[in-house]
Amino acid sequence: MNIKRIMDNDLSLLMGMSNSAKSSFLYSLIKEYKDKYNGEVYAYGLDHTICLMLGVKTFSSLPELELIKGGIVIIDEVKKLIDISDRRNRKQVDNVFRLVNHKGNKMILSGLPSDFPKYICAKAKVFMYKSLAITDLINGCKAKTHLLDYKGDGIGNYTLDLPINEVLCYDDGYWNETFKYNEAFDTKKDNPDLFVKKKVEKKAKK
Repeated sequence: MNIKRIMDNDLSLLMGMSNSAKSSFLYSLIKEYKDKYNGEVYAYGLDHTICLMLGVKTFSSLPELELIKGGIVIIDEVKKLIDISDRRNRKQVDNVFRLVNHKGNKMILSGLPSDFPKYICAKAKVFMYKSLAITDLINGCKAKTHLLDYKGDGIGNYTLDLPINEVLCYDDGYWNETFKYNEAFDTKKDNPDLFVKKKVEKKAKK
């Protein structure tokens, strides 16, 4: 993957519907970064066990975020840490982002398409898309404008439909990233199948 193009920005955004493998992509991104570079990675919202395995430092609050210096900061399910879609939080969000950037960090936010309002998209350099409903993107935001301009594979009138191991990216142009499935990063692989059919025992004939 083109790690530097994705991560060497003050703010990059990753968006997609639920169960579109956003977290799996982030784990793959982190692993490749850690394999190639010496910088520290800090994460919120990712699986703690996987973060330990990858050598990622985790945090769980805004005060902790504001203390981070000179690292790659990845926030998954951004709305759980701070609701950037709520206009009442705009001043707080601006203050946090300004301080995080001032301390030399590069930040990636991941969430649902509806989590990213216009003022957040205006700050972003890179937009990354997993499968999503285009109607879930906020009207007038850069994320929606860039996606509506895209005429490549997977785009329809109402949805972007990509293979599970693929991400559509945009900065000053469009490109696709692919990543390999890694069972160690699949936190849902052990979820029980809720629709296993019962075995019906046939009664023996007398």
